[in-house]
Parts: sequence; structure tokens; C-alpha cells
Amino acid sequence: DTFKNIDLRTSQNYSWSFGGDSQNIMIRDLFSRELQEATGEPYTRSQFVHLYIDGQYWGLYMTEERPEADFAKSYLGGQDDDYDVIKVTGGYVMFPTDGTMDAFAQLYNAAVTGFSNTTDYYRVMGLTSNGTPNPTYTKLLDPVNVADYMISIYYSGDLDASLSNFLG
Repeated sequence: DTFKNIDLRTSQNYSWSFGGDSQNIMIRDLFSRELQEATGEPYTRSQFVHLYIDGQYWGLYMTEERPEADFAKSYLGGQDDDYDVIKVTGGYVMFPTDGTMDAFAQLYNAAVTGFSNTTDYYRVMGLTSNGTPNPTYTKLLDPVNVADYMISIYYSGDLDASLSNFLG
């Protein structure tokens, strides 16, 4: 019913206005978010708008709830400081806008070390070696959420996602 922040977005990469690229289909971002909804995962709500400022037409934009700690709190409960929100700069450097990078670094390091056995894999999910929850472990990974996200990326053909072709 209420929003702390809403972003107004327009096409950037893969758009005719950026180097004349013909790959923009205008619906990829919104469609990917709605796929997240269809899988039951958290997602940011959006809609297309024609933007006019003081009578001047600026083109087709979309609104998007800003994915930040306040957003997570409003849909998932808890407090703002329960959530780490990590974003990336135009130079592909990650940084936290809310919280810290600690849990991300912990998961990243575990993945780099490798999951040579089930116990190591279960631990990043906050589970004991027999698959039962262990409240002393930090839950770092929700594999169903990751799979749902990856399916939407592959299905939509999003070249600007975490599996970016131009980033190798």
C-alpha cells in the first residue's frame, strides 16, 4: 500500500538509444520480475508508464519498487537491519547499500573452496549433515530461489544479468 522509494527506469543497455542496439524488446525486465512472482519468489513490482515532465514527453519508462532493506522488511518481515542489500556500480564493483558484505563473502568463499561433500553444501543452507536445520548456522543459500532466478534469466535471454556474456 505504501512505498518508501520507487525508481523510474528506462532502457539503457541493449537499446536503440545506446549505440543503436536492436536487441531491446522493452519487456525483458518486467517479464523477468513477473516470472519471479509466478515461482512464488520475492520480486519488485513494476509497470510501464509514458513519462511527461511539464508537458514534455520523455518516452517509455517503468516504475519499480526499489529493492532495499525497507522493501524486504515490508514483504518478508523483520527489521531493516535484518537484510543485506548488495548492488553493483557501472564499473561492476559490488557494495552494500544496506547491511554488510559479510554473508555474501562467507558464501562466496565457501563456493570457491568447493563443496567436496554434502556436509559443506548443507552448511551454507543452514542445515546439519542430515538435512535438519541448525539454528547456530547462518543460512547463506536458498537453492530453490537461485534456481528460480536462473530459470528466468535463461528463459528471458537477459544478456545483462549475472551471467552476462560481455563479462565472460
